[in-house]
Amino acid sequence: MAHEARELAATTVVDDLSWLVSPPHVYFRVLELIQASDTSAEDIAEVIRQDPSLTARLLKVVNSSFYNFSARIDTVSRAVAVVGTRSLQLLVTAVCALDTFAKIETNLVSMGTFWRHSFYAGLIARGLAKRCRVLHPERLFVAGLLHDIGSLILYLRAPDVSKRLLLIADGDEQALHRAELKMLGFSHAELGGDLLKSWMLPETLHKAVRWHHNPRRAGIGCFDASVVHVADGLANRSRLTAFCERPAEVIAIEAQAWETLTQERGELNQKEVVEEATFQLAEIELFFGY
Repeated sequence: MAHEARELAATTVVDDLSWLVSPPHVYFRVLELIQASDTSAEDIAEVIRQDPSLTARLLKVVNSSFYNFSARIDTVSRAVAVVGTRSLQLLVTAVCALDTFAKIETNLVSMGTFWRHSFYAGLIARGLAKRCRVLHPERLFVAGLLHDIGSLILYLRAPDVSKRLLLIADGDEQALHRAELKMLGFSHAELGGDLLKSWMLPETLHKAVRWHHNPRRAGIGCFDASVVHVADGLANRSRLTAFCERPAEVIAIEAQAWETLTQERGELNQKEVVEEATFQLAEIELFFGY
């Protein structure tokens, strides 16, 4: 019963702000085409081309070190053919989410710091997914990018409470999560999961966001939630990309989350993954237009 009450409260907050955090029409049109059985790459490209800004950013990302293709890709239809419809949909999701949340202003945190942490976590999550040979590792980039999106909703809906919570957390995201549950009955992770569910994203993706602090509870999304949990922890170990610009002295990463990843691949080289994400960070921030 208590868990159901928390879900209801979080869902209510998302519903109350749906007018502000709804993605643009192009997002739902692309989603509709991808789900149709008779859609061609050109059909999807035609919808994307109607938004020049989206077109430019997607082509920049496809031609960046994010993919590192040997030949340049000059058209959206070619990008769809090379990257694949599912991966391109995820990139469209990332761009549309950034555009949507650019409307939110807050003086509680530096938005530059917030997005840098989010991008870095997304890049680390994608790097981990690639090494675990995950199909469509872009879904982990999107999950990492949007893992704290519920915090922006809280900053907007409850700025005074959010300020108190940030002071309690003192740079420790796990402490923030615990304080939210105690004070509000739900967390930024639950808010984010409910929001992405309302955007009709795949279950594994919205569960990865919802349970990134407790990946064992994600059920079908346990692997993805574990990837985001680990990526979030690694991102918070750097002053450059910590979510509050002040990393906690000890960033706890659950041993079981690491075990979930290493069962897929064996030992993972943390340093290699982090270095790759650091190399891509400035470029991907620029290309996504933040």
